[in-house]
Amino acid sequence: MRDRIYNNLILETAARHNIDPSLLKAVIWMESRFNPTVRGGVGECGLMQIKPSGAVADWVKINNTNLSCEGILFIPELNLEIGAWYLGRAIKKWGAYKDCIQLALCEYNAGGTRAYAWRPENPDDSMINNIKIPSTKKYVSGIIQKYEEYRKKNSFEK
Repeated sequence: MRDRIYNNLILETAARHNIDPSLLKAVIWMESRFNPTVRGGVGECGLMQIKPSGAVADWVKINNTNLSCEGILFIPELNLEIGAWYLGRAIKKWGAYKDCIQLALCEYNAGGTRAYAWRPENPDDSMINNIKIPSTKKYVSGIIQKYEEYRKKNSFEK
């Protein structure tokens, strides 16, 4: 099955960035359906649909490196590394919230400013109904549903 092609890479990358591999896999499913060559409507690249002007620029700055060309963003190993780093950073940032994963997914999809605006006043409260962009609400809900599915069926068994 197509969703098992990158299992080893997902497991390794998720471990490096302290992310549940089933969550990382669910994000990849939502973003690209495991197609490493897909390009989004506003320039997103590869498996995790990373944006050169967003997650990639942040990763390049933090790692004090330079990427030779945009084409390398379609290499699964690099694409997952950058996307998982960005997602892991957001999960850590929102860690005090019960819905930290949902907030991190909002940040991944709609940006940190919007995620901040949608956070609940009480960290123990749910935040899903605070999401004001219908496509982001659908995005977050879809990933959470797929995440639970992957966790229940242990999608990493051989």
